[in-house]
Amino acid sequence: MLAHTRSLRGNQWEHPCPKPFLREGAFRLQQIHSVPIAKLMRKLGVLITSELAAIEQKLRVRLKL
Repeated sequence: MLAHTRSLRGNQWEHPCPKPFLREGAFRLQQIHSVPIAKLMRKLGVLITSELAAIEQKLRVRLKL
């Protein structure tokens, strides 16, 4: 899981992705972690393929893959 934050720091590892189901903010590519299934209460929305691809590309750079 990638954390979504409203506390922006303006660094290169924040990826904004404006969606109606998310508050203004960005995904934090520095904080990748697992989440217990119990925390996944309901689905908020979906990222389209191009949005997900942009996040994946930044993660590849971040993880040096």
